[in-house]
Amino acid sequence: MDENTLKLKLTVCTSTIVSFQTQSARVQNQNNKKCVTVQ
Repeated sequence: MDENTLKLKLTVCTSTIVSFQTQSARVQNQNNKKCVTVQ
């Protein structure tokens, strides 16, 4: 179950980064940092 949760969180983070990347590269950078923390 732990692996599933980690995979889900990582997927969501990646999806968010892609969405933000379309809007602004700067936001993507901030989101990326958050992604690392979740990881």
